[in-house]
Amino acid sequence: MLRRTFTSLVLLLISAAPVLAEVGSTIPTGGSSGMADIYILSQILEDPDPVTIWRRFNPDGPNRVVLNPDGEINGDGAPSMLVTSAPRIPLVAWSRNSAQGYDVVLSRFESGAWTTPEVLAGSLDDELDPALVLDPDTGDVHLFYWVDGSTPKVMHRQTDAALVVWSSAVQVSAASDASCRPAGVFHDGVLRVVYEVHDYGFNQTPRQVVLASWDGAAWIPEIMAISTYDDRMDPQVHSHNGTLWIDWIDDTGEAAWTGWNPATGWEPLQYETFNGQEEREFHVRGAIRALAIQ
Repeated sequence: MLRRTFTSLVLLLISAAPVLAEVGSTIPTGGSSGMADIYILSQILEDPDPVTIWRRFNPDGPNRVVLNPDGEINGDGAPSMLVTSAPRIPLVAWSRNSAQGYDVVLSRFESGAWTTPEVLAGSLDDELDPALVLDPDTGDVHLFYWVDGSTPKVMHRQTDAALVVWSSAVQVSAASDASCRPAGVFHDGVLRVVYEVHDYGFNQTPRQVVLASWDGAAWIPEIMAISTYDDRMDPQVHSHNGTLWIDWIDDTGEAAWTGWNPATGWEPLQYETFNGQEEREFHVRGAIRALAIQ
């Protein structure tokens, strides 16, 4: 099924889903690149071999400019996208494959074109699964990603609304915890990031879903759930109209979630079943959102 999405809000393409996706920017009639939006033209496939992410469906046109057209051939990782608040600048971060491994890069859409990708995280280890988060109050842009080293770790960098200088990378996860696959959000003015922790070493079980909150001086972690699922959990954290909730893949064909109740704390875990990648990404996670904000 082919699904087209035009948006000026944050879009995160879930890397666990086997997808083919063209990513680019739309230019309004009249050529005002400052008001350009990001789009995804995506197709979710059931168990493709090999799994691909960047697939170009259309050539560039006067109102559409494709980003990273060789990403599929290159084997690049899934993109994370947002549009800054003022001025509105589309940003896309992804994990780019090279002879030295994967590095997190970022491109912005300016003057009718995508800029040359800037390396924001690059080392001899692989930097993977970037997640961009916009501070709605200040316009600052935050970046989370994980480093696949001897002990995988979740990292954080940020820049202000000018997008010129990025902070040094800071480790979010505990030094002894094998941690991966972060996703972040602002809720009630607090930056939060959820990620997996593999208790007995990377790719081992059991695993934890951990939510860390920035208190202005340090990251404060909280264990949300423990699971014996032995594949990608891909936890996500969301905020909408004052409601905070988290969801993740808890088993084959099953997603779990919990919402925050300001009066009583985190609600008991709830579970939703799915049959296949498309049902999970387009139906179950949407259904969880509806339940969380009702």
